[in-house]
Formats: sequence, C-alpha cells, structure tokens
Amino acid sequence: MTSRTEHESVREHVPTSGKPLPYIRPLRQFFSKPIYAVLRQNVLNKLGRFLTITICLAGVSFAGVTISSPTNGAMVTSPVHVVASASSSYPITSMRIYVDNVSVYNNSSNRIDTSISMATGSRVLVVQAWDSKGTVFKSQITITVNPPGAVTISSPANGATVTSPVRVVASASSSNTITSMQIYVDNVSVYGSSSNRIDTSISMAAGSHTVVVQAWDSTSAVFKAQVGITVTVPAGVTVSTPRNGATAGSPVHVVASASSGNPITTMRIYVDNVSVYSNSSNRIDTQVAMATGNRNMVVQAWDSTGAVFKTPVSITVNPTTTLTAETSNNTSAADSFVAQSNGNAGAGNVSKVATRTLLYPGSTAKIYAHFVPWFGSPKHMNVGYVSNDSQQVKDQVSDMISRGLNGTIIDWYGAGQDDSDFLTFDQATQFMMHQAEANTGFTFATMYDEGALVVCAKTSGCDITQRMISDLNYANVTYWGSPAYQKSGGRPVVYFFENPQYTINWPLVRTGVAGNPLFLFRNYNGFTHDQSDGGFSWISPEFATTNDPAALAYLDSYYNAAVANPGKQVTASAYPGFDDSLASWGTNRKINQQCGQTWLQTLDEAGNYYSTSNQMSGIQLVTWNDYEEGTEIETGIDNCVTVNASVAGTVVSWSITGQASTLDHFSVYVTQGSQNLLWLKDTAVSASSLDLAQFNLDAGTYTVYIKAVAKPSLTNKMSSGAQMTVR
Repeated sequence: MTSRTEHESVREHVPTSGKPLPYIRPLRQFFSKPIYAVLRQNVLNKLGRFLTITICLAGVSFAGVTISSPTNGAMVTSPVHVVASASSSYPITSMRIYVDNVSVYNNSSNRIDTSISMATGSRVLVVQAWDSKGTVFKSQITITVNPPGAVTISSPANGATVTSPVRVVASASSSNTITSMQIYVDNVSVYGSSSNRIDTSISMAAGSHTVVVQAWDSTSAVFKAQVGITVTVPAGVTVSTPRNGATAGSPVHVVASASSGNPITTMRIYVDNVSVYSNSSNRIDTQVAMATGNRNMVVQAWDSTGAVFKTPVSITVNPTTTLTAETSNNTSAADSFVAQSNGNAGAGNVSKVATRTLLYPGSTAKIYAHFVPWFGSPKHMNVGYVSNDSQQVKDQVSDMISRGLNGTIIDWYGAGQDDSDFLTFDQATQFMMHQAEANTGFTFATMYDEGALVVCAKTSGCDITQRMISDLNYANVTYWGSPAYQKSGGRPVVYFFENPQYTINWPLVRTGVAGNPLFLFRNYNGFTHDQSDGGFSWISPEFATTNDPAALAYLDSYYNAAVANPGKQVTASAYPGFDDSLASWGTNRKINQQCGQTWLQTLDEAGNYYSTSNQMSGIQLVTWNDYEEGTEIETGIDNCVTVNASVAGTVVSWSITGQASTLDHFSVYVTQGSQNLLWLKDTAVSASSLDLAQFNLDAGTYTVYIKAVAKPSLTNKMSSGAQMTVR
C-alpha cells in the first residue's frame, strides 16, 4: 500500500502531454491570459527543480570507508588479512592502511585486499581514502594480534625447586592444529603426546635440569618453551610406573628411581616376593613379565652404607591381545572366503562363547557339528580349501572344540568303490578320525548318505542293499572300533540319510552288518522305522512360513515324536538358516537367517521339551560347512550388529545398531599403540558406559575399543577407536 501510494504521488506531480496541471486550470477564470501564462511557467520551473534535486539525491550512494575484515575487536594472528572498500560521489583516488598511526600500505584503488604483518598485542588499524576533490574518509577498528603458535609451561615454574617425580603441565596453541607434544629433560626425550596438552609426572635425578616442552602443528611448525629447575629427591624409592592399583598388561613397564644421602649401589624388583630383576644403578626402566591376576610388586634399593629403601605397589595384570587377533578371521574357514548371497558370512571374527549356553540350563546333551567332506571336488563349490587336507581337518576340529562342541557327524559316502570323489571323502573322514583320537573327549560318527548308492543303482546287476552292507562293514573295520567313535551303551551309532528312490532290505542290513551298531533314521518318523534305534532331526525349509520363518514347526514334530519314544536315541538339530540358491541341485528353498535369530531360536526350542530332569541325549548343528545350501556355521553367522564408542574424560560410552539379543557381553580394551590391546573388563549387554579411572592407568594418551562379543558362533563386532587422555 505504501509503495503504491508513493508512486501515485510522484505521478501526480509529473506533467503529461504539455497540458495544464489540474490545480492550475482554475486560475484561468481569475487572471488574464498573459498573467496566467506567467504563473503557469513559474510553477513548472519550481516543480522541475524539485524533481532534479530528488533524482540527484537518489543517485548518491554512501560515502566513506568500510572495513570488511578483520572485524572490530577480533583476535587474529599475523599476517592480518585486511579487506576494505571506499566510496564517494567522486572517484576514489587512493587508499592507505595505518597501524598504530604508522602507514603500512597504500594503493590507487577504491578497494584493499592484502595481508599486513603486525606485532603481537592490541593494535589500532585505520583505513583512509581520498577522492578526486581531496575529500578524506576513514574507518578505525581495534584488534588483538596473537602469537602464531606458542607453548606455555604452567608447571613447574622457571627456577622452581621441586621433588621427583616432577609434575609437568603444559599446553600448546597455533593457528593450525597441534599434532604432537614432547618433553625433553636435559636434551633427552622422556614423554610424548598427540594432544595439545600435557599433564604428567616425570622422574628426575637430584640436581639442576633443563626442561623443554616442544610442540608441532599440522604444518610442521615447531614451538617450544623452556624452564630451568632444581630437583631434590628425598631418600627412598619412587615408582613412577605402574601406579599403585593400576591395571596393566604383561610385560609390565616398571620405571623407578632411588635416592639417598649416599650413593645407591643396587636396585631390585620383587614380584610376589620373588626377585625378578636387579641392577647397580639408581634407576630402573625395564619390562617385567608377570602372570595374569593380582600381583604385589616391591622395588627395593640399597645405598653404600647398606641402608635399605623400598616401595610396594599392587597391580592387576590382565591378558593382552592385538587388534588384529580380535578382529581377523579366527575360524577354520579360508581367509579368502567372502560373504555370499545365500547368507554365508565372510570369514571373520566369531564368538567362541560355549555353544552349550544356548541350550536349556543344565543340559548334558552332546553337541555335534554335521561335517561335509566334499570340497575340492569339481562337482562342488570352491570355498578356499580342500576337505581331504590333514591340516585343514586339524584346524576344523580345533575350531569346533573352541566353540564347545563335543564331536562331529560326517556325511559319509561309503568306501568309495564306485566314485573317485567318494574315495577323497573317505580320506577326509579318516583324517577326522585321527584328529578326534588326538583330542580326548571329542568324538566322530558316520552318517551313511544313500547318495553313495547312485552308481550301483544305475549299474545292472549291482544290489544296492548288498553295497550298503559292504560299506557299513568297511566302516565297522575302519571307524567303529576307534576309541573316539560315538557310542551309546558301548554300541557304535550310525546315522542314515535315506534316499526315498531306493528300496533297501533293512532286515537284511541289520543281520548283515557286523559291530552291533545303533541305527538312527531321519525326521520324526525315524523313530518308527522298522529297524530304528532312534531318530535324528535335520532341517526342512518346506515348513518355513511368514509366521514361522525359522520352521520351528518341523522341530516340534520331531520333538513330539522323540518324547513319545523315551527308550530310543535322540539327536535333535539346530541350524542358522537354509538357502540352496547357489547349489547346483538347488530349488531355491529358503529359511531366512534373521540376523542370527533362526540360530538362537532353533537351539532354544529344545528347552520346550527337555530339562535337567529329562535330558536330551544329543543335538546336531546343521551344518558345520555346507556352504552350498547356506547352512554353514564355520565362518560364523552374521548378527548384523555394529558398535560405536566415544569418550568423555575417562568415561567410555557405546551404543549398537542391531539386536542386543544376539550379544553375550561387551569387552573393553585400551592401547597406547596401534596394535597391542590391554583387556580391561567384560560388561553385561545391558551396560553402555564404563569409567576407566578405576583401572588407574598410567598417564598418557590411549585408544579405547569396545568389542561386542556375540552369542556362540555369531559374528563379533569391534568399534572404531576412541581417544582418551589419562592425567
């Protein structure tokens, strides 16, 4: 409204087409034509002058000097970037910069953009300009020029007399980031930090010393400060490292000094009353190996008169490890194996928490891993290893034992008369037998896969029942007599993975096989097989539904049959999932892994049917290494968790993405390097922070890591490092 009114007002005062203005016309009736013409001309002249003045004023911009940088009151470093401009109704002919009334720069432009060197302190900066008429314009600001970089030693003061150890407190500043600081005593480096602040204690001998604190910034500029001090050392032993009550890793770094009015002749370290180190000096700086646990350390010294001085220190020695060990592949899977689309995780760091913790409380069930021996055959996927390699089998048994498993059940294809691949499978089985025998308490068993009969079934005149009997009698001679073979009541247990295409004369098998074995058949109807001594469950993706993604209904059908047959052998099953999309024989059947939930649920299901008063005899993990059907647990099961850590003071905090129900605990580690980790504590999954002050760590800069340790056979996850400074 205002804008429009103003425009209308201007238009009302502008003559158009030479016609008389409206307010002049009424004058005609009072004046003669000549007089009217004179009056009319006077009005128009005045109006013209008014419009000319208005237009000129509108065209005049601000006249003066504007300082854009730095701003008034700013704190800056030298050289100072000065940006200024000048304007006038006449051309600007020159500009000049004055610092504290001294001219330091000039040009012949209406703009300045330059850098001026200035001494530190408060400075008055004036920018002055002249136009072509000699008119002077100026603008003034006050700024503070700080040093470009400096080190300030707060403690000790120059000339101070102090006692050892000497507390050194210093800080560094620069216009760029401080990257490191170092303390030198008498030109010897004694302490370093990657921070812009130091607060630490340094052991020094009695006498005069020069202390220099030096800093570097991101441009490699060097700053330093120096103080001279006198150190007096009271008679006795000072242990600088480790602190009393500290948590440390072995070997323990011990730094101590001794003083007396007489020369120190000997120093000695005792750990739990046992002498572990000595020298003939007044100072110790050494590494001492110590067993984990609570340790009492005493540093003792003698002077030339035989006087004895000692200082006791109590420490906790925790295990040490490396970042690589805690994050790299710790399984028997090939390092080269990468994650696959069927759910197989890439080789990585897997939880070695005992698998038994996932069963019902107090379970005594034997836990077996189902093992397939066929990798290396061109008919199967390349997983980075061959199955008939004795070292590979040794690694696999070690891995199984490390996860708390009691044995393995091998998918066995007979003696191998009809197929060269079957011969290599049998060789892998023999390697497995040797490793089971080498590890007391670890057992193995054979699961006769009726795939062994495929060649015989296609060969005219070959009796598949007799071939099975022949294979099983070979197993009796080769395997069942092993002290490591799985037995129940002294009888060897043999499992059968039947092929419904083949008709077997089972009574003939029973009478034709030596060794008196127990026969276990698959699924819930395995208990009602006419030659059954028990049944084992497997995995059935056909049972998986939207409401039952883990196919627990299949397991329930098995458990109900098992409970209904209390006198028979029971070997239940648990599995991580199923996906045969990468198998040459696959039909795209699937049980989703659910980021580890299928694994946890299928192991937990046994608790709905068994307890300490009604024990289950065994459970088979399906499978250890069937990569092609996506059931392997060798590489671990991805729980889809990530962990993030941060530090405030000495408190480390962390959070996760993913499901906390897949985790067993958190482990807290610190390091002062890039690799060696000191374990401090395990915390419950419900915890999200820990104050590390309780570990009384030596002064310095640490990197803190939080490891999310998963439930058995799920993947562990490590946070990125978070920086912490201990003073």
